[in-house]
Amino acid sequence: MGAYEEDYRRSLDDPEGFWLEAAGAIPWTKPPPVRWTTRARHSLPVVRPTPS
Repeated sequence: MGAYEEDYRRSLDDPEGFWLEAAGAIPWTKPPPVRWTTRARHSLPVVRPTPS
């Protein structure tokens, strides 16, 4: 299996871990003030403000 297929499968199997790792690869000057949640296994992520 190629790298794309492995990444795709992981994004379905562990979306929080996948996107947390992807966000960690970005050289942020300031981390974004949001967290990602999913409504269902195959739905698009929903951005919600983090509590202050």
